[in-house]
Amino acid sequence: MRISPTGSRGAFRAGFTLFEMAAVLLLLGLLAAIGLPAFFRGPDGLAWRMACDQLQRDLKTARATAVAHRRPTVVQFAAKGYTVSLGRGEPLRRQLPAGITVAVYRDGVEVETLFFDPHGHSGAAVVELAAGEKEALFQLEEDGRIVRE
Repeated sequence: MRISPTGSRGAFRAGFTLFEMAAVLLLLGLLAAIGLPAFFRGPDGLAWRMACDQLQRDLKTARATAVAHRRPTVVQFAAKGYTVSLGRGEPLRRQLPAGITVAVYRDGVEVETLFFDPHGHSGAAVVELAAGEKEALFQLEEDGRIVRE
């Protein structure tokens, strides 16, 4: 039989000491103080990169779903976000972070909707993500390939 640090007989009790809990909370606070400002820094921070990556993933998902399920998919754009309709179920609604806008151009004319047919083709278009003077361009080729410029 073990004797606990307090001198009584019996099993040790599981748990954390007050010191261990304080140390963990201190570390979490430091990580939050360092990481959160980078996320909310605006267009140059993590929010900008995440918005660019998410848009590219969503466009590729719309194309892949059209091909895999042999049915058209639709991406509808508004200045502050976009909606990806994959056919069945709820569409994916994406809200862009403050200060970031999106626009789609086909033959130099702004449009609000992109379609991917069952072969993955969308027709040529340019999707522009912008924040002030910073911009990211996504070129949609005739065959539906998506190239980030």
